[in-house]
Amino acid sequence: MPNKEKKTGFGHSAAENLGIGDLVTWKSLSSDSELGIIKKIYSYEREGRNVLYASVFSLNRISYNEQEVFLLKLQLLSKCKK
Repeated sequence: MPNKEKKTGFGHSAAENLGIGDLVTWKSLSSDSELGIIKKIYSYEREGRNVLYASVFSLNRISYNEQEVFLLKLQLLSKCKK
C-alpha cells in the first residue's frame, strides 16, 4: 500500500528536485523515451525499505494514461510554475 506522506527512502534525492506538475522524461523497455507530467509522489515498502515512485500522466500515447514510474528513472525537463 502506498504511503502518500513519506518522501524519504530510496530515491529521496530525486524527490528533492521533482514535484507535482513537473514535465519529465524516462526510458522504458517498450519504447525509446516517454514524456509525462507528475501527478503525485509516494513510497512503497519493498524488502524492508521505502522506495519512491511517481504517478505520471503519460503524454506519448493516443489516450492519456497514468503510469507508475520509479522516481530515479525520471529526468526533469521543466519545473511547474506555482
